[in-house]
Amino acid sequence: MFTRRVVLWAIVIFVTSTVAVLAAPQTMESTAEEFTAKLSYQQGKVHLPNGLVTLTIPTDFRYLDAEQAKRVLVKAWGNRPEAAQGVLGMIFPADLSPLDEDGWGVGCPQTLLHEHFWCA
Repeated sequence: MFTRRVVLWAIVIFVTSTVAVLAAPQTMESTAEEFTAKLSYQQGKVHLPNGLVTLTIPTDFRYLDAEQAKRVLVKAWGNRPEAAQGVLGMIFPADLSPLDEDGWGVGCPQTLLHEHFWCA
């Protein structure tokens, strides 16, 4: 009797988790190639919104503005939308896509920018 209950619970858990995975919303609205093709990177002098800071992005890095950084953080990397609030942009290595397995980026939320401290 105990074994039957364990097996029954295992089946319920398996079916429930399978349905949850199948019902999960898709985070990407396009293929990886289409997603990255829509990103407009900047290099050189980049002015952050509201004139807070001007960054000089060297050729081995590239910058995405706030809206595109939010797309990467939420749609590509699966973060919650709240995690992308206040992000002014992100910097990525020029030789990697944010969607590469070893891809990475650095962002700076607006809350960290004030007259004595800024990040990039």
